[in-house]
Order: sequence, then structure tokens, then C-alpha cells
Amino acid sequence: MTPLYTPQSTSEATVIAALLDAHSVRYIMQGAAFSAMYPGSFSTALNECTLLVAEEDLEFARQLLEPFMQDAP
Repeated sequence: MTPLYTPQSTSEATVIAALLDAHSVRYIMQGAAFSAMYPGSFSTALNECTLLVAEEDLEFARQLLEPFMQDAP
């Protein structure tokens, strides 16, 4: 698995997960379970999620997530 993107919010992570699921992209949203412990506006490096994508799906996932990545700070 290769790190690809850090979602800016829990809602963005949910949308990304749905998009990848719809296209059968293999991924792990690392830190997502910890984020659930502190929902809402409590956002720090402790509850940050990182999207990890399987090597075989990496290029396709980049194409799917291009709009998200362009808007990232």
C-alpha cells in the first residue's frame, strides 16, 4: 500500500471511500477508526486520516482523486 492523499475532513474521507469502492479500488483509510473517537470539529494530527492505495490501483486512484488533490492546500 502506498500513501496517496490526506483528506481534509471526515466527510471528504467518506466521499473518497465511496468513490474508490464504486470503482473497486483497493485501499485503506489509515487512522479512520481513531477519527471516529473524536468526531466533529475536533481536528488535529491525532485524528488525521491517510489514504493508502494498492500499488496496482495507484495510477487509476490518482485519476479519480485528481479533483480532490487540486483543491488541497
